[in-house]
Amino acid sequence: MDVQQFVWIVGHGPVLVHKQFCVDIHRNSRFRLNGRLLPNDVYSAVRDIYEACNIHYYQYTKWMNQSMGNLMVQELHRLFVDVCIVPIQNTYSVCGVYDRGIHMYIDATMCVRLIDCDTMDCVRQVRACCRKSLTTERYHVRVSF
Repeated sequence: MDVQQFVWIVGHGPVLVHKQFCVDIHRNSRFRLNGRLLPNDVYSAVRDIYEACNIHYYQYTKWMNQSMGNLMVQELHRLFVDVCIVPIQNTYSVCGVYDRGIHMYIDATMCVRLIDCDTMDCVRQVRACCRKSLTTERYHVRVSF
């Protein structure tokens, strides 16, 4: 499966981006870059990222989508093995930070319910936060109860 596609940006030409970003930018109004809300129009959002992040723009389109949420759920599954993990609607947010190549990371936050798989009762609600460094490719997930 090809995970890349070109988006034509006026003034720049064709720009290669991650396909999932093109799908998710329309669905979520909580994507930010350097604290500023990204437009939910794929062309405007890619232009903003491209102009702000220069050659590093692709990494932002790769991770500023549902990938950060999937990464957090994967880590939560490792921490809480005997429960079902159900994300709470409208709590997922992603913020990319780019500061002239010095600081390059993405923060994501979401709340989830931990559900007992047998009784389907909510055991606990937790808030997960993840920071992914784009310079070292490392990430850190924090969970608060």
